[in-house]
Amino acid sequence: MNKTQKRLRLTSHFVIIYMILALGWWTYLHHQKNLIIFEKEVELLKLKTNQSDLTLQTSSQYQKTLQEYKRQERMIISEGIGVILSLLFAIWFIYKSYRREVDTANVKKNFLL
Repeated sequence: MNKTQKRLRLTSHFVIIYMILALGWWTYLHHQKNLIIFEKEVELLKLKTNQSDLTLQTSSQYQKTLQEYKRQERMIISEGIGVILSLLFAIWFIYKSYRREVDTANVKKNFLL
């Protein structure tokens, strides 16, 4: 493997790692924003209904807000995992195709020699 190929390989590994970390960070930030929104909605509900924490948690409005928070939490986490797995599958597929092309080129080169 020559110097250019090593540089290209190192760059591609860097890009792959960066993309996976960026997608993980995106998932984490959306999860945090969802939690903040839920907390603010609960505070707003407390102010509107003027109830204590214990009685508020048994109310239907609180339960609906909690269900929506959990649904969005599952959606965010599953989207993050789905995108990362799709990216890893695509990387594996491209690498497999690349290796096949390199092996074919080597066989042709050896045959000509």
